[in-house]
Amino acid sequence: MHHNLIEHYTSQNDLDPEYVTDDWEINANAFMDAGLQIIFTGHYHANDVTSRTYNGKTLYDVETGSQVNPPMPYRIMTLKQKELEVDTRHITSINMALPEGLDLVTYSNLFFAAHLDGAFSYLLTQPPFDLSEADAAAAAPQFRNAYMAHFVGDEKISTAEQSLDDAIATLSPMAGMALATLWTDLNPKDNKLHITLK
Repeated sequence: MHHNLIEHYTSQNDLDPEYVTDDWEINANAFMDAGLQIIFTGHYHANDVTSRTYNGKTLYDVETGSQVNPPMPYRIMTLKQKELEVDTRHITSINMALPEGLDLVTYSNLFFAAHLDGAFSYLLTQPPFDLSEADAAAAAPQFRNAYMAHFVGDEKISTAEQSLDDAIATLSPMAGMALATLWTDLNPKDNKLHITLK
């Protein structure tokens, strides 16, 4: 399925409502009642796995990123009996010259970061964040870092990054909450995972 069936970070449906299906909790529960245990999704382009448990049943939403943005992941799934191994790999090179002689990983990260900085500089001036243009431009790299970490999966915030995020929270509690939720990696693991199906 294209859209996420389950939230991949807390309050995703509030912060980015067009990426999770409408009535996702009701729909996920109905799918579990029908026997579904795993669903493969995309749309958000993050390499992330999340799960929902209801009435003793668990449903895994395995979202795989896209090759149009870093980290250019793809997944190898191995199913043996009722054991599913999820292994994430990345495209790291292509047979073509890139600007300034950059390698693919460096080029794609720089390209994506520049576009995210511009997008977040604008987004953070809008409700519910309402930052000034100067504060939004200063905060944009922190949102870019959190967003790119979410796209990689298994995200962990550093102490230095947390200090910068805390400073943004003093400017806008909503922005601080959004950063915190992007950095919170919901269970299970994202890149290498073993799922036992029932």
